[in-house]
Parts: sequence; structure tokens; C-alpha cells
Amino acid sequence: MTRLTGTRERLIAAAEELFSTRGIGAVSLNEIVRAAGARNATALQYHFGDRAGLLRAVLDKHARDVDERRHAMLDAYELDHPEAPRPGTPGHPQALSPASTLVHPQVLSLAAALVHPPAAKLADPDGGPAYLRIMAELISHPAASLATAEQDDPARSIHRWRRLAAPALQQDAVRLHRRLVAIRFTMVELGRRARSGPHADDLLFVGHLTDLVAALLLAPLSEETLRLAAERDAATGA
Repeated sequence: MTRLTGTRERLIAAAEELFSTRGIGAVSLNEIVRAAGARNATALQYHFGDRAGLLRAVLDKHARDVDERRHAMLDAYELDHPEAPRPGTPGHPQALSPASTLVHPQVLSLAAALVHPPAAKLADPDGGPAYLRIMAELISHPAASLATAEQDDPARSIHRWRRLAAPALQQDAVRLHRRLVAIRFTMVELGRRARSGPHADDLLFVGHLTDLVAALLLAPLSEETLRLAAERDAATGA
């Protein structure tokens, strides 16, 4: 490992730890440089440009692993469900009884593909729990541009997940951002778990979280919600 590479990795590790424990906006760049043991105060700017570049590098450190895991699960999903039924058709999960929808294999597979790849970071000793805490903060922030930008990148696995999940949901649920709610719920719960860990029963936690996400994806919309949504659309011309 060269000194150049070592400095960059130390800066990422220091930022990862400080961002996750104190909050992204509560840590100065000088503190990160000192925690990394960098001799040159301009090292951070040289490698990352600014705070946003450093944060992006922290996320990128883990994103490839998460993407590879999710793409593999979605590959398997598409093999098992080459032509997923549309809402309203007999094979669609919403056509099943309420008791059955919670264990419908199509939706459970989608829920698992959302939950399991980032959940693997709970056991990653190289900053995995810190990554989850950072993602939970980002996705809960009103201006979570970094956390949500990957959803619009066709190469990213979360973009592919959103595309494949849409046919399994009611059209109105898609319109009311059910997929985004599921993503946010998943990352916030994983961040909370990472903050309180380590735990001996993470497998149980991940299994239960997957069940909850599956139920969230299929939760029916009430007449009241549908009425209010229609009124909003009429008022806004949507």
C-alpha cells in the first residue's frame, strides 16, 4: 500500500466513524484530517474536493457490495418471475386473501432483495454498521440528495428494484410513493439496529424486517386515503 492510498483510506475510515457517531453535519473537516493522522492539512481536499466528495467516497466504499448482492437476488427473482402478474389479475398478490399476501413468494422475494443486501453490513467489520447509520441519517433528511440520487441511476440495483417492484403493487400505492416508504423504512430500521448493536439475533431481526417490508408493500389503501389522494390530484391538476 502506498502512502497516497493509505492516506485516502484513512480519511475515509475516519469520516465513516465520525459521521456515523456524531452526525454528518456535526463534524468538521479538520477533525477528520486529525483523526486520520494525515500530515498534510490539504490531503482531504486533494483526494475528495470537499465534504460532499468525502461523503460520496464513504458511501461508495460499501455501495458496490450492496449492489452486487441485490443484483444477484434480482437476477434470481426475474428467473422465477419472468412475467410478474399485473394488479387485478388472478396471480397478482393483491388478489390473494389477506393472510396469504404476507407470505406471497413474489413479494417476499422483492422484500428480501431490498432488505438483505444492506443488512449484510451489520456483520461487516470494515465500517459496515457505520455505513448503515450514515445511510439512515441521509435518507431521513429532507434534502437527502445523496441517498436518493442512486434511485434515479439505471445502473444501481435500487433503481432496478423499484422497477421490478412496481407491477406487484396497486397502482395507487405506487403513485403514493409506497416503494420509497419501504426503502426509507428499511434503511432507518437497519441504522437503528446498527446503532444499538452488536446483537446475537441479527438473523431473526432481518427475517422479521423482511416480513414487515413485504406487508408494507402490500398494505391496502383505505377509501379515505384514496378519496384524499383524488381530491389532491384534482386540486393540483395531477
